[in-house]
Amino acid sequence: MLARVYDFLVKWIATPLAVVAITIGAVILMISAGNPNLAETGKKILWAAIIGLVLVFCSWLIINAILSALGFNMGTWWNPNLVCETDCVVPSSDKKSDKK
Repeated sequence: MLARVYDFLVKWIATPLAVVAITIGAVILMISAGNPNLAETGKKILWAAIIGLVLVFCSWLIINAILSALGFNMGTWWNPNLVCETDCVVPSSDKKSDKK
């Protein structure tokens, strides 16, 4: 459930908003035509959007660090199907023939 909420927020809300902000900042920077105030506004919008996008993509690391500090089992919030508490057997893809 938490993984679906996270995926929705990152893929469908934060990323498109960052792309729109980067586009707006670039357009403002291009139409500034030598106006230093308008160019500075465009640069601020671009940097804010890029920093926000980096924070969004690094949020997985931030969430993992916080949950690990709280004692949550590492990795289970983002992929609950991979929880392996005790002896886990991973099937081997290496097939050896018994021919002699």
